[in-house]
Amino acid sequence: MEVVHEVCCGLDVHKKSVTACVLWVSGRRRQTREFGTFTKDLLEMSDWLQSRGVTHAALESTGVYWKPVWNLLETVRGVAGECAAHQSGARTEDRSEG
Repeated sequence: MEVVHEVCCGLDVHKKSVTACVLWVSGRRRQTREFGTFTKDLLEMSDWLQSRGVTHAALESTGVYWKPVWNLLETVRGVAGECAAHQSGARTEDRSEG
């Protein structure tokens, strides 16, 4: 398999927390950390990602909780990213059915 990104991050965004998991191809390493969702917490997360060499991130979220994370990464730090909410094939299942 061809390596596309040497260092990348997956972000699981919730109302009160963001879990970040950084993956390195070399050494097959992984590091996970949880952050709050206030601006100071998101700036700390952004610094943490940048210090680990992350250039690309994928976000998973429900509702609109992804927006502040996306805005910060795109406008402040220049991290390229993908968010499931932006995908035309994003899951839209109806969970009300039993």
